[in-house]
Amino acid sequence: MPLRRFRHTQRLATLDPQVDYADILRTLARHEFPLDMLVAGELAQLKTFAIPRMSALLHRTGQYEKHSVKRLDDTRAILSEILNDGVDGPHGAQMVKHLNHIHSHYAIANEDYLYTLSLFIFEPIDWLRRYGWRRLSDAEEQGLYEAFRALGEAMHLQDIPADLAAFACWREAYRARMEAYAPSNQQVTEGTLRGLRQLLPWVLRPLTRPLVKVLLNDPALLQALGLGKPSWLLSQAVKLFLRGRALCLRRFNPWEQRSFHQSRLALHFASYPQGYQPFRLGPEKIINLLERRAA
Repeated sequence: MPLRRFRHTQRLATLDPQVDYADILRTLARHEFPLDMLVAGELAQLKTFAIPRMSALLHRTGQYEKHSVKRLDDTRAILSEILNDGVDGPHGAQMVKHLNHIHSHYAIANEDYLYTLSLFIFEPIDWLRRYGWRRLSDAEEQGLYEAFRALGEAMHLQDIPADLAAFACWREAYRARMEAYAPSNQQVTEGTLRGLRQLLPWVLRPLTRPLVKVLLNDPALLQALGLGKPSWLLSQAVKLFLRGRALCLRRFNPWEQRSFHQSRLALHFASYPQGYQPFRLGPEKIINLLERRAA
């Protein structure tokens, strides 16, 4: 296990979040906190299901209930393709255009897009404050905000809050107004849990549901998702494990030399064992429609 030399941490401290936000995000996701960013992204997706208007749409499409592994793979792959190149890069810009084409087939409110965007900003921040080997610096948090604001602008979202503090207030107000239990919340969540169960190592599969409840760590959210209370004993065990992991990662870094995005774990997509075609990511029905139009 390579020792942590803090060279990535030191380099991050030299970057300007207003200009180098894409570089900041790539470094965080490839070298500083790869698995943390990955877990935070999955939790962010689950939190969108606690909004009945959003879960109702997802339930109607059946994507998470019938094709949950593919939906999880597609979301991770699309975001990776965009953020690896940046929304200003040629490939990243084309992937954003592809994402916009997919979303144009659904009636999604601007504020629902904004809430989803906020989750991809604040989930990594909150996760690393609780469980990371260090928390993000103010400049890194700002860089994360700028990177996803650029993505939101490329997706033509309106009224993106002007800074992190304003976005945090907006998110809490939206959640207080919109988050509530609905049967569709629970149906989409259960479908996603089945998908996550298939993606985990076999030894962890029986613990998928209890682990998700522990990691979400929010009674109101769990009630809205229909998941119930987490196990106190498992919560303590997971917290102890994550604290031990954080202590270990302060000394060692598996991604000190190599990049996580080139690792077997990052390149593994259960839905695409032979690899994927970037512009065929998304619901098959919509992709086929887009290809017919292009032809």
